[in-house]
Amino acid sequence: MRTILGVFASCLLFVFAASATEKGASGQRAIKEILAGAKRWTFIFEFTSEILPTDRASSTEFEFFWRGSEFVGRTTKLVGGSNCEFKLTIRDDGFDFQRCGCFNEASVASLDYYTDDKTYPFKRLNAPQKLWLAPKPE
Repeated sequence: MRTILGVFASCLLFVFAASATEKGASGQRAIKEILAGAKRWTFIFEFTSEILPTDRASSTEFEFFWRGSEFVGRTTKLVGGSNCEFKLTIRDDGFDFQRCGCFNEASVASLDYYTDDKTYPFKRLNAPQKLWLAPKPE
């Protein structure tokens, strides 16, 4: 009986791992490739209860690139201040970054990766200030 249960558990684990791969499961490398794959990104932020940005949302532009072995981001259209670079902490399910400009140094933003959302693949919806990151059409 234990042998049968062991084989059954192994099969379930294999099926689960295979289905995650088929669904395009994210990972740190994939997140970096996605971010670096678009020339520019639109970063949208708004205090709202909505799950999509409204016409009242504010935005700026980001770009992501490699500098040697370090993966960094940069604002390219920061209103009311100078553009700045920021470091990213890439996770398997998104990334964190230090906000800059008019934000204090303790302001870290976390964006999760939504594999099925092509319009806003990175976003934060679990806080009063919602964040969205969308690839900018060229």
